[in-house]
Amino acid sequence: MTKIVDLSAYRDKVLNANDDHTILQEVADDAVKELITNAVWIAKDLDIDIENLEFIAQLSGAYHYFSQAIELGLGITPSADEKHLVIAEDVKAWVDEMKNGKGEDDE
Repeated sequence: MTKIVDLSAYRDKVLNANDDHTILQEVADDAVKELITNAVWIAKDLDIDIENLEFIAQLSGAYHYFSQAIELGLGITPSADEKHLVIAEDVKAWVDEMKNGKGEDDE
């Protein structure tokens, strides 16, 4: 399954928010829902029981942390002290690859 996300709707909403945290929170909520929706579609495609409460609990964790990341990026919440951050080296490497214009499609 391949789904194209229309990012222009997100960009337009952020550009027109003028630091309105209500609108920015809507953007964060929409982005997080998009992440979880795609995660569930991938799980369904892999024949994973999406109704399993442990699966839902793990997705809830992803929801929480992705929401915090988007809210931080949009300036809704303040930054944390870096010494308390837990960094997954794989995630850092993937972000660095994307920052440099490299991703799965570029390999």
